Amino acid sequence: MNLVERQLQHCLNKIERWANENGFRFSKTKTVCMHFCRQLILHPEPDLKLYGNSIPVVKETKFLGLIFDSKLTFKPHIAYLKDKCLKAMNLLRVVAHTDWGADSATLLKLYRSHKRSKLDYGCTIYGSACRSNLQSLDTVQSAALRVCLGSCKTSPIPSLHVEAGEPPAELRRQKLSLQYLTKLASDPGNPAHNHIFKSNFKTLFAAKPGLVPTLGIRMKDQLLATDIKIDSITKFIRPCIPPWNMKAPTFLFALRELGHKTNTPPHEFQAKFKEILAIFKDYTHIYTDGSKDGRTVAAAAVSSGKTLTKRLPDHASIFSAESQAIILAMDIAKQSSNTKILILSDSLSCLQSVQNRNLNNPFILNIITEIHTLIESGKQIFIMWIPSHIGLPGNSAADAAAKAALNHTTSKGTVPYSDFKSTINSYTLSCWQQSWDIQTGNKLHAIVPKVGPMESYGLPRRDEIKIRRLRIGHTRLTHSCLMKGENPPQCTCCQTVLTIEHLLLHCNNYTSIRNKYYDTTTLSELFSKISPHKILEFLKECDLYHKI
Repeated sequence: MNLVERQLQHCLNKIERWANENGFRFSKTKTVCMHFCRQLILHPEPDLKLYGNSIPVVKETKFLGLIFDSKLTFKPHIAYLKDKCLKAMNLLRVVAHTDWGADSATLLKLYRSHKRSKLDYGCTIYGSACRSNLQSLDTVQSAALRVCLGSCKTSPIPSLHVEAGEPPAELRRQKLSLQYLTKLASDPGNPAHNHIFKSNFKTLFAAKPGLVPTLGIRMKDQLLATDIKIDSITKFIRPCIPPWNMKAPTFLFALRELGHKTNTPPHEFQAKFKEILAIFKDYTHIYTDGSKDGRTVAAAAVSSGKTLTKRLPDHASIFSAESQAIILAMDIAKQSSNTKILILSDSLSCLQSVQNRNLNNPFILNIITEIHTLIESGKQIFIMWIPSHIGLPGNSAADAAAKAALNHTTSKGTVPYSDFKSTINSYTLSCWQQSWDIQTGNKLHAIVPKVGPMESYGLPRRDEIKIRRLRIGHTRLTHSCLMKGENPPQCTCCQTVLTIEHLLLHCNNYTSIRNKYYDTTTLSELFSKISPHKILEFLKECDLYHKI
């Protein structure tokens, strides 16, 4: 401890001198010292000084919205976060009124913006807490989903997740951690990069499985399961030229003024396009396009007598394909003897990213840099947006070249980290599906065998609550006994256990009424093919509506 204390004090003295030379001053009241240690034996605390005053040693403190404790259990932060989210639950309860409340889709949007965002913040850090502490946050999500769906308190938690289309909190934290790792892999200069991907503590955590490993070691198996290779992520390189000094091309969006292509006849686009090309008849025209078929991605750039194509790695997005096609167009422009270049692309999002200088995407940064280089060399660069699949010969040629390149050998290039978001989403969805497949005894499983987005009905709040309770299979009529500690209710007519499936499909007491509205044999068929209005009318005529 004495050695550590001397080194830290030496660093503090250097920081203090630097602040004095540059006109800064650190706040003594906002500066604290925390000794992270899990040793049970008594040990002296460090005595560090700033501006001649001792820095207080604390057991916990808040830093950038996260509460750190001296043992890094994150228990105080989790308790604080849970209390903060439960207070925000009052907003959901008010808006979720049974008579005039919002529908489930609106309530879920409120949950995601007001509560889930709080749970997401810093989860890659406090995710190292033990499982029992993290599970206390899962109850926050469960309570919010019950309010959003209007389900009974006895409803199984997996059913709430599937019915709301909201994955479990544990999978959500895993998804955000994987996204952080892919982003971190694109920036080797980040101080955390080596600590995550080149950890020196693998042997330690392997020998002590009771310890919670660091993020890189903890997420290693999940990262391998996604089939994401760190080497295939494009490294972000900061430009040598300041972005504000880079010269920009001239963008042409005249065809957008004609409206969307679904509402505008193709001949109007073609006529306007011919007028514009007449102005640029002395320019070299380069058409670009990207193509994606399943996981296969390719890009192409076509000019008169010149075609360049490239097969991208399988994880690439169509945005990256369109960006790579423009980069190929830059290669054609470099080789062209004509100083006047017109690049035509059907990717509006890509062109807008170039125009808005989206430097976070390495492909867009590459395009901006290449354009600057071409303009500096004396070339005039115009970039024009054209709608796709409206019969423009150049665009059709680029599209055909890109589709043909899908059969080429995959290049050894890399793709931006943002392209792996869809891969991570698919992996998270598959993990959720695997856990749901185990729930074969769940009443909702027969109705919704595949997890996915929430199904919307467009019903008033009270009616929607009834339908969702019927789908989950837990209602006041059938499961209030669990809250009262009583035996399950019996059907007085059929002398069997009273369930939703029995009431809706089999009960002899309601056969004549049931035949008026529907004739199905399974709940899956009932909720997929029969209108919810008919089910509600059946409940009302049977005098069951207000008992659900």
